[in-house]
Amino acid sequence: MTKSMWRSLWLLRVWFAAAAAALVLASCGGGGGGGAGDDIRFLQPSTPAFQGTWQLTVSVDTGPESPPVAVDASAVPTSLQVARFTTSAIAQLVARTNFQGKVVSQSGTTITVTDPDTNYVLVIDSIAASNYQDCGTCQVGTVVSFNVVVNFTESGTFDGATVPANTDVMTLRFRYTRVG
Repeated sequence: MTKSMWRSLWLLRVWFAAAAAALVLASCGGGGGGGAGDDIRFLQPSTPAFQGTWQLTVSVDTGPESPPVAVDASAVPTSLQVARFTTSAIAQLVARTNFQGKVVSQSGTTITVTDPDTNYVLVIDSIAASNYQDCGTCQVGTVVSFNVVVNFTESGTFDGATVPANTDVMTLRFRYTRVG
C-alpha cells in the first residue's frame, strides 16, 4: 500500500471518529435494532444529568487523544444514552457529514462516498458501547469515559487509491473531563 493510500485511509478513520464524536455530542437517543425508522434525536433534558464545564477528547484504537473540545454539561451522555447508540444512528450521522466536497449517501448501515475519483463504501456492521465510567460526585477534575467498538467493512476507491475489501474493528475512546 502506498503512503498516500495509508494517508487516505487514516483520514477516513479520523473522519469516521469525528462523526462518532458528533453523535456523542448530540447525545443520541436510539431506537432499537437499527431499522429504517431510527433517527438521530437531540435530547435536551430540562435538568442536565451533569453540571459545569467539560472537555471532550477522543482517541482511535491506541492512538493519541484528540485535542480537547469544550462541551456543555448537557453534551456529556449518561450511561442510558450510551447504551442506546445504534448502528443506523451512526450511519445516518456519517451520511449527514460533509466530507470535503464529496457526495455522501446512506442506506441502512451502508455509507457511500463519491466524487470523480472516489467510490468508497463503508458498512457499519455493528457497534458496542462498553466500560462506561461515571464521575461519582462529578467535581472539577473528574472524568466520564466509555468505549465504542465499531465493526465495519470498507472497499472501493478513495482519491484515486484502491481500498481493498476489508473488514476491520476500530475502538473509539471518549473521555469527558470536568474543567469548571
